[in-house]
Amino acid sequence: MRKTAMMLALVLASVLPCAAQNDSTVFAHGPWNETEVSRGITLRHCQFADSSLFGANEYVSVLIISRRHALDVVASADSTLEKTTALADRYGATVAVNGSYFKMKHPYGAVTYTRVDGRQVGVNSLSANSAERSDRIGGSVAFKGRRARMYKVDSEDREWEDCIPAEDVLCAGPLMILQGRDEYVAKTSFNTTRHPRTAVGMRRDGSKVLVVVDGRNAMSAGVSIFELQQIMRWLGCVDALNLDGGGSSTMVVNGEIINHPCDNGKFDAAGERSVSNAIICQPRRKGPEAVRRSAVR
Repeated sequence: MRKTAMMLALVLASVLPCAAQNDSTVFAHGPWNETEVSRGITLRHCQFADSSLFGANEYVSVLIISRRHALDVVASADSTLEKTTALADRYGATVAVNGSYFKMKHPYGAVTYTRVDGRQVGVNSLSANSAERSDRIGGSVAFKGRRARMYKVDSEDREWEDCIPAEDVLCAGPLMILQGRDEYVAKTSFNTTRHPRTAVGMRRDGSKVLVVVDGRNAMSAGVSIFELQQIMRWLGCVDALNLDGGGSSTMVVNGEIINHPCDNGKFDAAGERSVSNAIICQPRRKGPEAVRRSAVR
C-alpha cells in the first residue's frame, strides 16, 4: 500500500500544477486501508480528517476491478425500488454500487436510459420546459462481457441511446472525463454543491474503478462534481461518469455496506436508501446455473 501511494504521489507531482498538488499529495499519502476482496478486486478506503482534503473532512471508498472481471447493470423489479444490498444479494454480486437517477415516488423507476441483458427498462427524462434530455444525462457507461466503454451524449441524435452496442447500458451524468480529457462541467448548483457522490471510471489498462464519497456529515462533507472529477483523475481514470448520489450513494462488498449512507443522518451503515438500479460485479457462471439479470423477477 505504501509503495502504491508513493508511486501515485510521484506521478501527480509531475503532471499537476502547484495549486493542485497539495490536495493530490494529501489524497495519495492518506491513511488508506487496503483489502483484497478477491483475486483482481481491491478495496481501498480512507478517512481524511483535520479538514485535510479540499479543506474538509472526507471519507472515500474505492474499488479497483481488474480487466478480467465484468461489470453488469441490474435493475429492481418493475414498479419497485430495492436496496443496493438486496440487488447485490439477489445476483450473488461480490461488489456493487448504486446506479443512476430514479423516481422516489410511485410510479417508481429509472429516469435515465437503462438497458439490462439487452432489454430497455428505462428512458432518459427531459429537462423542464424543454424537449432536450435532462442536463444530468451527460453520457453512458456500457458493458459487453468483460469490456466496458463510456459514451458522450449526442444532443442531436434522438436515438443515440438505442445505438450503443452493448448488453448493459446506464446513462447518467455529468460525464467528467472521456478518453483522457476532462469534460466541461457547468457551474450549476448540483455540480458545485458538496454532496455524497458515486462514480464509475475506467483506466487505460482496462481495469474499472468504482468510487463512493460520503457526505452530509461532520466526518465527511461530500464533494462537488469538480472535486470528484479530480479524484477520478488522481485514481488514473481516462473515462469517468458521475452516478446518482446523495442518500443513494452506497458501496457493498461481500454483502456488507462499506461506506456510510446518509439517509438516517448518522455516520454508520444503517442509512441505506432503496434504488432503481445498480452496477455489480458477480462471479461468472456457466450453463444452467448462470444468473440472469432480467428486470422482472
